[in-house]
Amino acid sequence: MFKRCVFIFAGLLTLVGCAEKPVGSANHASAALSGQVMALSHGTITGVRNITIQGDTGNRAAGTVGGALIGGAAGNAIGGGSGRLLATAGGTVAGAMAGQSIQRGMARNNAVELFIRPDNGPEFVTVQPAREGELVVGQRVNITSHRGQVTISPAR
Repeated sequence: MFKRCVFIFAGLLTLVGCAEKPVGSANHASAALSGQVMALSHGTITGVRNITIQGDTGNRAAGTVGGALIGGAAGNAIGGGSGRLLATAGGTVAGAMAGQSIQRGMARNNAVELFIRPDNGPEFVTVQPAREGELVVGQRVNITSHRGQVTISPAR
């Protein structure tokens, strides 16, 4: 019983480690930007399109292994004799597939593609995480940039 609990706990920790943090937005900044001087300009939104950012899950081994551990432990908990062996094998395969799917799903974030006409310069497009109703066509915005990173926020 103790072994089973250890496997389940290890699998859950592995799946939790698969979660990716969303990228920065107008309301969240990375610690690296703290205290940095950023260029500020102003512009108008000419278009907004809702999209999904698919994060790079890189090596999917974490989700696969975590799911396999949990599925195998669950399968081992049911049945008896040769049925237990089949249940463990089936649970391991099903768990691995589920873990991989969970990892892919956790790497998706809602975002907006913003078309911006700056007051000075050519129109450009950028993508950032979405916040419901925050940015709309025709709205005046602040454009902050630093080393190629651009963030669009409502002008106040």
